[in-house]
Amino acid sequence: MLQEVIKLWTLRHLGEEAPFWRGQKMLKVVAKMSFAPEAMEKVMPLVEELVAATVKEEGCISYNFCLEAEATDSYAMIESWATKEALDAHSSSEHFIRILPQLRDLGQGTSQLSAFVVLV
Repeated sequence: MLQEVIKLWTLRHLGEEAPFWRGQKMLKVVAKMSFAPEAMEKVMPLVEELVAATVKEEGCISYNFCLEAEATDSYAMIESWATKEALDAHSSSEHFIRILPQLRDLGQGTSQLSAFVVLV
């Protein structure tokens, strides 16, 4: 799903020949999700495992799980990737495929995903 979102956004806004699409621009991803406070006991070990494995991946610049300021249930995974190819590889990794559905099951409401191309 993420790959399709990124591809559609890139083609729509930057065109087929965009440098990002050729893997030459850094990508930032913000994946927002909400968890009830009582779910955090199960969420945190999953997130810690996901982060520990992901930061070892080639092309991962940073991968942080954050609590929204002045909120008690709103979180975001804020990611920096060297290339789209690195992000694609992450999206296909064993740990991502295994852990993400578990986090979705523990979440409340819908998650929100935004991808950004670093321009400057």
